[in-house]
Amino acid sequence: FPGTKIVGGITFEEPGEIPCENPEPRAGGRILDASGHGTMTASRATATEYGACKECLVVAVQFPTSLPIGPGMSDTTQPAIDAIRWAAANSDWIDAQSNSWGPFVPAWDPTGQAGLFTANPELVKAVEEVSQKHLALWASGNGALFRFGVVGHPTLLSPHLGPSAVIVGGHDSGYVTTWPGFPPHVVSDACASWAAYHTKNKKSAENVGGGTSAATPFVAGGAARILLEARRLLGETDTGVTGGVVAAGPKGLVDDGPLSDGTFTVEEWKETVFKTASPRPEATHEDGPTCPIDADTARYAPTPIRWSDVPSQYPEYLHIGYGAVDGDAMKLAFGVLLGKVAMPDRAATDQYFALDKQARQTTYAVFSAP
Repeated sequence: FPGTKIVGGITFEEPGEIPCENPEPRAGGRILDASGHGTMTASRATATEYGACKECLVVAVQFPTSLPIGPGMSDTTQPAIDAIRWAAANSDWIDAQSNSWGPFVPAWDPTGQAGLFTANPELVKAVEEVSQKHLALWASGNGALFRFGVVGHPTLLSPHLGPSAVIVGGHDSGYVTTWPGFPPHVVSDACASWAAYHTKNKKSAENVGGGTSAATPFVAGGAARILLEARRLLGETDTGVTGGVVAAGPKGLVDDGPLSDGTFTVEEWKETVFKTASPRPEATHEDGPTCPIDADTARYAPTPIRWSDVPSQYPEYLHIGYGAVDGDAMKLAFGVLLGKVAMPDRAATDQYFALDKQARQTTYAVFSAP
């Protein structure tokens, strides 16, 4: 897409008739961002001023998320499955996928008749399948039933968030929030954050991004930035995942750390993203302001407590997992990749998420069954 960072695009929406007399046709089968959500998420990951990874590129994968009530509901699942499986099938050149969407409510319908209104076995299995092929990040949801703020929803009760998915929650410019889904693996700012408008090609604003939808691509961009640094250090010029390896080069280019053997695996990449995350995040320029307390956003208001003021004895993993993928995390991750800094000891958090994964594997066995 000339003039953008989008290097390719594909749609899984059925083609429709294009009303040529309409100056802004909204026909199916076209890669158009009518709502602005896709533009916001892509800009959070890669925008040149405030994006997490200014060097990163985007592949736009589109599918319809409108949900008819009644006949046709069951037909809404397959395009979503086709979309995420397409991205994973192309993991030999697409490093990661970022998903700021999910079922409308965190419930399980073994029949699949409710389509994307709830999760169903085919969707649950597809999410796990793609999350095993490359780094796949998923928004934790915004409040009770994913959409109503105030109190977060336990992600263990979200059928599509299985054992291999990277779950992303949120903080609010360094403040503690209670409404994102919990526990996530990592977080970034999730309210009133910098992002691009879909109707303007030169203007962005500090309050366009919002929710864990905005947090997820920012973490994806941060993760990709770590991967790019690993490839630079190893002299890797290729992209994608080959046999579980995302970067390879001569052994000994780096004396210590995950790159010392000349390979950087998906698991090492994930470990680096997790363990270098900031357990006590502070506000950054990319975050924008804290969420305003007004009629539209009051339910997403942060607590009056900054993470920097939370005692170190308090287990942050209950709310924000390993922490925030932010500027401080990037500096630490680069030091680890260079072998100049030891991988942080996050033993307590590791143990927590080992148990969390066991629980997800158990529920996955249920949720993936018809």
